[in-house]
Amino acid sequence: MRNVRAVGLGIAAVSGVALVVGVLGTGGSNRRPEPAAGRWATVDPEAELRRGSELRADLATAQRQLREKDTVAEALVRGELTLDEAASRFWEIHGGEIGPLVKLRLHYPNASDRELYHRNVLVFVHRAAARGVPGAAAAVPRLEAEFARKLPRMTKPIPRPPI
Repeated sequence: MRNVRAVGLGIAAVSGVALVVGVLGTGGSNRRPEPAAGRWATVDPEAELRRGSELRADLATAQRQLREKDTVAEALVRGELTLDEAASRFWEIHGGEIGPLVKLRLHYPNASDRELYHRNVLVFVHRAAARGVPGAAAAVPRLEAEFARKLPRMTKPIPRPPI
């Protein structure tokens, strides 16, 4: 019985301290602080709607490009395209932009755009293998050997720092 009373008193004490800290911590008020008028006054709802539309369009474009690149990689695995043709199709998908190559360029800073597009194709073939596309896993070594023959002076990657 004494343990029950001690536990009850302990809970009451902790609750009392929490109540006092809660009241003092908010300055005695339970109201939420008002947002700074300057920050909210600068929001243009029309501009925010336009920005949202632009972001949705950019996302749709990126998703379409990923699907197209997956399709090209699968055609390469089936033997319907050569490695050079697949790299050219990747270039066409992105309209010649090098944006999709930025991450690869971090690992291969001295590589040409041509080499990076070929490497990007190989990334998508690996992706196809991971997704279980028939024949993709078997095609990886063959395509990597072809890549090494086509670009014998290919650049070496920058070593990744240990995490």
